[in-house]
Amino acid sequence: VQDWILQRLWVGLFDVVVARELRSTDVQRAENISQLLGLDRIGIRNPRDQFAIEDFVMDWPERVCLILDGFDETSMDKCSPFVQAVIRGKDLTGVHLILTSRPSPEVFRIAPLFESRVELVGFMPEDMRKYICNVLAPPMAER
Repeated sequence: VQDWILQRLWVGLFDVVVARELRSTDVQRAENISQLLGLDRIGIRNPRDQFAIEDFVMDWPERVCLILDGFDETSMDKCSPFVQAVIRGKDLTGVHLILTSRPSPEVFRIAPLFESRVELVGFMPEDMRKYICNVLAPPMAER
């Protein structure tokens, strides 16, 4: 997310990038867009601004990237029906979803739900960033 803010990653592809940790119970229990994106926790002064962000996500999902980190630290059973629907692509359709995880049986069960799967092994952190930029960015740019 920091690289996107500094315009070093996904320049021009997204207007909203949100990263949330799936091990967090507030993410697992999210029942709507506002809770999943953490809008209920960032101190928005004007409630209309929160609705504006929700409306943007619904109206322009292709301009939104949602990163759900640490799937291996939870399970689908622990996630609310809304979060499960997002992971399965049945809710927030059109939003670019990146689900991070270490290898696990549950990850392999849900892998067919995703367009791409990238496994990073033996990379230094800077090399991982370059690899992700090269592998994931072009297909997203073509949409």
